[in-house]
Amino acid sequence: MKRAYPLSLLGVALLAACAEQSPDPKSMEASRVTVLDRAHKPLLVLEQQAQLQEFNSQWVGKRNTGKTNEGTPPEALPYYLDVQAKSGGGRWLYSQSGLAVKLDHKAHPLYQVANPEKLNRLLGVDK
Repeated sequence: MKRAYPLSLLGVALLAACAEQSPDPKSMEASRVTVLDRAHKPLLVLEQQAQLQEFNSQWVGKRNTGKTNEGTPPEALPYYLDVQAKSGGGRWLYSQSGLAVKLDHKAHPLYQVANPEKLNRLLGVDK
């Protein structure tokens, strides 16, 4: 009987390599961001190049906290961010502490931006 170990190991190596690849950071850069409050009232729209560069400097570098949004009360993330980007766009929940999570009906990782105070000022939620 022949052993299938070499092919199995190759398959595992390919899966690991694919899992470690992350999207190109350029594709994650926002081309437009709309900030909404909990009642879905628009607060601010970022569309100017300078605003988007500042937003992307924080957003693209956000780090995974190792936690998910499971069990996080909605009021802990009181703002919606509608992010238009080639990759990683969509609707996100955001808190003034700099936490962000993708919004849909699945558990997603919680991310932390590096400088929440700076991003809050840009988003108009620093009050």
